Amino acid sequence: MLNPMQMLLKVRISFVLIVVLLLTFVVSACAQQPESEPLPAGWSLWRSNEPSRGELECVTLSHTEWKVSAEGNNVEITEIKPQAAEEPKLPAQFKSKPEWIRARRHILRFDGGWLVGISAGEWGGGLWLTNEDGSQTKRILADNVTGILKAGPNIIVLSGLAHMSFDYGTAMMLSNPRQMSVSVEWVTRLDGAPQSFIQRKDGSVLVATSEGVSQITTSGEVQKLFWLHQPRGFYFWANSMAETASGTIYLGSRLIVLRFSPARVRNSETFSEYSQDWLLPAKCDYPCTCKQ
Repeated sequence: MLNPMQMLLKVRISFVLIVVLLLTFVVSACAQQPESEPLPAGWSLWRSNEPSRGELECVTLSHTEWKVSAEGNNVEITEIKPQAAEEPKLPAQFKSKPEWIRARRHILRFDGGWLVGISAGEWGGGLWLTNEDGSQTKRILADNVTGILKAGPNIIVLSGLAHMSFDYGTAMMLSNPRQMSVSVEWVTRLDGAPQSFIQRKDGSVLVATSEGVSQITTSGEVQKLFWLHQPRGFYFWANSMAETASGTIYLGSRLIVLRFSPARVRNSETFSEYSQDWLLPAKCDYPCTCKQ
């Protein structure tokens, strides 16, 4: 039987062991949850969980839109002004349609001609090969083209449509464009129409759709990085996307900016290893207090 001194010593040892275990757990948790990047200048953290429907109504009614860009770990958020975007010029003799007057254009020059992508939403679009002046054309895709990107010697084309009940998207890789011929290397389906995209240094592309953000590799593999939950009665549209050197992804939108930080622990809302933050301009502590 232990004497009182031995019992006291045993209790102290047990207490020390418990403290050590707790400290180990805390240190481990901190190691798994890296610190978020500093907030962009002039911005504050509004929510880390899903806002209420009333809060989102104020977001929906806002006329302010924010565009994001990044250089290294520096994030810049600028307001999109309501002015007509300057579209790239079409080849001189390329025949356009009247319904394409407000269409988005994506044009890429190659040896001997041009790739011309048109996106006019419900009025259609497509992808054409043309010669130097556009007098000869060959349609190679009958879909709204939302992006054309160089990937080494190859070309990645994004397309799709989000209109009413339609929301679909595709990505395809082309190679060897020369005069009026081109080769299709692969075509892969996306989970929605491309809203915004950026290209990584390895040539892969990050694409935002209504479902979330995915990475498309140069071999055509699609990997889901995180899901984007669309609360009932609210539709989030990403007008721009940026990724910092440390891997944090920002999505620009109406009134708010979403930030997705690598967390190493699966997030119950995004079903991924990213934590989600809703950002507002620092002058606003609530969406309805922001200038509409």
